Amino acid sequence: MRLFIAFDIPKKIDLTKIQKYIAKGAPKSDGLDAILGKDAKFVPTKQPHLTLVFIGAQPESKVQSIKNAFFEAIEEFVGKQKRGKIEFNLEDGAAVLGVNAVTMNGTIAQRAFELQQIIIQKFKHDGVRIDARPWLPHLTLGRINPALIIKKKIDAIEPFLETVQVPDKLNMFTLNSITLYDATQDGYQVIETLKI
Repeated sequence: MRLFIAFDIPKKIDLTKIQKYIAKGAPKSDGLDAILGKDAKFVPTKQPHLTLVFIGAQPESKVQSIKNAFFEAIEEFVGKQKRGKIEFNLEDGAAVLGVNAVTMNGTIAQRAFELQQIIIQKFKHDGVRIDARPWLPHLTLGRINPALIIKKKIDAIEPFLETVQVPDKLNMFTLNSITLYDATQDGYQVIETLKI
């Protein structure tokens, strides 16, 4: 199992217009589908999320202890903090090409980083090894098969992604829940969702 923890994007936040633009472009400009060619389409995710902690590969036998640590970390965070908004701001021209995904960068409330540290410390205490690389707030919009991204096309992809604009009503939204996911070949499977 490949586990990660992510903030859930509120259902009222409709990212399909941004995803469609990335895939198809606009009149007189090609989207990623045309730039990449028929074998390497951009596949919009149906579960947009903001990754907080990437746990990585874990045996099924550890899932219950990971769920317990996740629950305890969120309980500690909510108990220590005055309830307040965790807001995420999307930025124009901030869509980027990752190893196998298109994401959008943004800024997030400091409380999110505090929660991240509580989770990491709780997992360390419980002996769960996780990927501890610095986390940058990013919204995963869709996937591209990395084997099919030809290097010469990156020069065309990156300038195009810089043209992505964020509608005013989407440029800031509040995060109210967080989920422990399993990343499978068929998508993201929810293991546990908690309110924050």
